[in-house]
Amino acid sequence: MITWNTRESSEAPKTVDTESSRTKVYLTRNDREEIRDNMDGTKTTMHVYEEAELTHEEYEAFIRDQLAGGIVTDKTGTTANQYSLMEGMADIFDMLAEIQAAQTTGGTE
Repeated sequence: MITWNTRESSEAPKTVDTESSRTKVYLTRNDREEIRDNMDGTKTTMHVYEEAELTHEEYEAFIRDQLAGGIVTDKTGTTANQYSLMEGMADIFDMLAEIQAAQTTGGTE
């Protein structure tokens, strides 16, 4: 069973993070941006999301379930295929943001 915890960060989280730790893999879902007021009157954008911390063995089992099209046993009943689609969509949105930034600055990538 995957346990999801609410986290906050000033940076957008990766959907799947295999690089931050040698022993853990982090999955994220439901990332949303919140604008917060600072004490000095400025505003800060925070990312609020759910994160699961898995061992490499748990992550491998998760991938096997995903490939088999099984259901991940979390409290929402989200299927592994939905996680795969969400990851693909996140990659597409990242790519679109890079293209838009390049067009705005006049650069090309």
